[in-house]
Amino acid sequence: MRTVKPFGKGIAQGTLRLSLCDLNPDMTDLWSEVFRDVDCVEVVQGNLLHLDCDALISPANSFGSTLVG
Repeated sequence: MRTVKPFGKGIAQGTLRLSLCDLNPDMTDLWSEVFRDVDCVEVVQGNLLHLDCDALISPANSFGSTLVG
């Protein structure tokens, strides 16, 4: 796991925090650029199952595919 963009310092207690995680460094680099000024978002490169969090949401369907067609 590698934190590409950490949470910002100005997050109020009780604020929902969102961790975006992907294995692809191109994707995490893009997210870190898009969300660079958003304190409540962190970007992590690595395995989604290794995140320390309360809930996981994945866009994959029951077949493990993110492609819809």
